Amino acid sequence: MTRRGSGTRRVLKAALVVLVLIAAYVLVPFRSSGARLAHARAERREAPGWVPVPILAYHEIADGPSPIDLSPRDFALELRYLARAGYSPVTLDQVYRAVARRTPLPGRPIVLTFDDGYESFYRSAFPLLQRYHYPATVFVSTGLVGRPGYLTWDQIRELDRAGIEIGAHTVNHPDLRGLDDTQLRSEISGSREVLSARLGHAPAFFAYPYGALNPRVVDAVRRAGFLAAVTGRPGAVGPSQDPFLWPRNVVVRGTGYWRLGRLLRRALQQSGP
Repeated sequence: MTRRGSGTRRVLKAALVVLVLIAAYVLVPFRSSGARLAHARAERREAPGWVPVPILAYHEIADGPSPIDLSPRDFALELRYLARAGYSPVTLDQVYRAVARRTPLPGRPIVLTFDDGYESFYRSAFPLLQRYHYPATVFVSTGLVGRPGYLTWDQIRELDRAGIEIGAHTVNHPDLRGLDDTQLRSEISGSREVLSARLGHAPAFFAYPYGALNPRVVDAVRRAGFLAAVTGRPGAVGPSQDPFLWPRNVVVRGTGYWRLGRLLRRALQQSGP
């Protein structure tokens, strides 16, 4: 999945992402075991002051052909909208600590995430985020690092030092549901090990490629040592949600800042337990 020389592959990938997202809106969400749900209900009663946290998922910030590309201009307008609407971007780590330890979050918290590790994040999104002093998370597919159109390790280390949260997104960005056990471990644990070696610390968070998952995939991510994982299913993080099924709301071309408010309102209405 190289950049413009493989435009067909990128469009096909975007089509698969869109299909999985449609399924996520239609199908009943995957749930954990009954025991975990009972524990979740108990925890929910203990967190009456919780404010649901929507997570946004971006891909390439560029004027590209893919429906999941977003132009730098539109991204800048969306950041301006978030600022004017009073949203407070936070990291996934802050959300995790708020869930696990009840540490406070700012008013109207929101998380900005970017999948795949495109070079356009460094070139176009990062300067805009710095202007607003907004944190973000970049989910890197380690096997794509250094390819045309993708971040280099030097850029990833610079982002890491600047406070950008670096998460794992497998090695080769496959649909994890179709892999055998050995391949599944290689893609999930392998990406975590590479990032640990390159950055000097282990990534805490994982994003499922294409948002595609099943109970077997979720269990593999849990066993790999991550603290939480994000999906492609819409909604907002609740205080008792399975941390390996945190919802995300994908921003696509044409969303526009004028529709972003509607997307966020819908996400908050669909917040987890």
